Amino acid sequence: MDRVRMTWKRTWLIALSLLPFPIVLVLVLFVVTTQESAEPQPETAAQLVIPLALVALIELPVILVIRRMLLGSLAFAGPDEHAVTRAEPVPEEEIPALLIAAANKYYVGVVVGIAIANSIAIYGFLLGYLYGSLMPSFPFIFVGLLAALVHLPRKPALLSMIPPGAVATIRRQRLDF
Repeated sequence: MDRVRMTWKRTWLIALSLLPFPIVLVLVLFVVTTQESAEPQPETAAQLVIPLALVALIELPVILVIRRMLLGSLAFAGPDEHAVTRAEPVPEEEIPALLIAAANKYYVGVVVGIAIANSIAIYGFLLGYLYGSLMPSFPFIFVGLLAALVHLPRKPALLSMIPPGAVATIRRQRLDF
């Protein structure tokens, strides 16, 4: 269970380190746009608003599709194919292997989901820089931050990736990670 606990902590650490990225973009944009040397390019920015908004709208469901691909069908295919359908209690010695495999897959899905969400905030930064103003960046940065918050790690999502019998054993034994 220590490896599962470490993977869970690592997942939260990476997620929380990626979360403030949109806020950092706003701060950098504020500094850049208040400089007199920054030269706005509103014509270029106006041409990019609709394409970037479309890309951002496409990325939101793509995050879910990529996470679904990375996490599989949200069911763990264990060491034997019978593990997915097994509803009876799983022996306690098998649980760490199941949890470690699920936690590692879940970790990748969380990091990729938050990274893609942060890319939406980068579009807002680009527009704000080109317009020379913070205002055009806020919708993109807000959506990027909101999408990142939605993809924070959750134990029920991780537990949904292992066989029901293992979840029942984890709850019955009050194993925590």
